[in-house]
Amino acid sequence: MANARRILGPGATANACARLGRAVFSSFYRSVCELAELRSATDEQIASRIARIDGIEHFLASRARGRGTLLLTAHFGAFEAGLTAMTARERCVSVLYRPDPLPGFESIRSAWRKRLGVVEISVDEGLAAWIRLRSALASNGVVAIQGDRVLPGQKGIPVPFFHGHVAIPVGPFKLARMTGASLLPVFVTRLPDGRLQVSIEDALSGNAADSAIDDVQAPIARFASLLQQVVASAPDQWLMLHRAWVEDATSDTPWGSRSSALSF
Repeated sequence: MANARRILGPGATANACARLGRAVFSSFYRSVCELAELRSATDEQIASRIARIDGIEHFLASRARGRGTLLLTAHFGAFEAGLTAMTARERCVSVLYRPDPLPGFESIRSAWRKRLGVVEISVDEGLAAWIRLRSALASNGVVAIQGDRVLPGQKGIPVPFFHGHVAIPVGPFKLARMTGASLLPVFVTRLPDGRLQVSIEDALSGNAADSAIDDVQAPIARFASLLQQVVASAPDQWLMLHRAWVEDATSDTPWGSRSSALSF
């Protein structure tokens, strides 16, 4: 409800916020069920879920640079299922993730990634996780990271977002600057027929004109702007089940954690 008010604006009625809240929860449940179903699907059935890929030229240009590709996505639509668009083209894709506290869901998600040949890198590994990510990019690998939620132990920068501010994690942007990898925003939208549209945006970094490693304000603002456009197009597909806005943060809100042993 708190998130719905921020998206819909101060004039939204309680009923409108409740409808959006229920729709978000329904989308989340659908995504979980989808992963369970896909585990037993054939390769042809899995591939058929991708209706189209927009912006593939950005991905191909990044791969041609030979300095690694960092896919910055969000808890939007059906990203886990959308991984098939990348694994069909790449021998090795790594994903930074946080293990889910629900063992049942985590086993489903892990089995799905194993089916795709995706390498899992847990954020709970701390500094070792970032070393593994840096090594993957140094080998011209593909790494996928969520960019719309700051996990405990990470640092974030609040940026304007709809009717308030959200915190965007700094780590992916610094990692891209440090390694020279291309940082590509990628969003996976579920279409009315259930198939998926993968949208790959132009690189936020990875060009020779990039500035200092610590100067990440501009690309973060750009990513937040792209994310807002995507969420505005289908707000029920942004799968945020916690208070995402800085103004609504509580003591247990992930982004608000200030304890960190990491430089990211």
